[in-house]
Amino acid sequence: MGATVPPDTENMGVGAAQLEFSSWGWAFRDQRVRDYGIDAHAESFDGLHQPSGRLLALQIKAGDSYFGEEADGGWWYRGENKHLRYWLGHVLPVLIVIYDPASKTLYWQHVTEDRIEYTDREWKILIPRDQVLVAEAAARLRVIADAAPGASEDPVANSLPLLPPSAAAV
Repeated sequence: MGATVPPDTENMGVGAAQLEFSSWGWAFRDQRVRDYGIDAHAESFDGLHQPSGRLLALQIKAGDSYFGEEADGGWWYRGENKHLRYWLGHVLPVLIVIYDPASKTLYWQHVTEDRIEYTDREWKILIPRDQVLVAEAAARLRVIADAAPGASEDPVANSLPLLPPSAAAV
């Protein structure tokens, strides 16, 4: 008999996130090639099945170790300063997503300066127990993506009034 292979929790977490976002009709794009703190992008689609151009950057962590430091209402995630600087300066909103393989549950938090708590040597952010990555969270995540500094109104629609009427009609 061969040895039992331990589960690949990292891939399980990414797979669970992909399955969840895909079930909402969102696009999920794995970004782990040359990964530097962003594992995937998720993009919402509008009611016409068109991509919105509004993306979220996802840092996905999986396994029991990410649930080891309980706090009131959730768990503390501690990270490296290089990743925090990258995430806070990112053009896309960044979410930390943690996956509990035992319960097959994903939890998330939007990384913003006001949610960070600095300690003597590092930083931490609370991943709330009530922020479960399920279909009911889709509208809230869409609001986060829509509020990104790079998100704007439809550039084509905004340009139509500037065109001659015959060109705008096309």
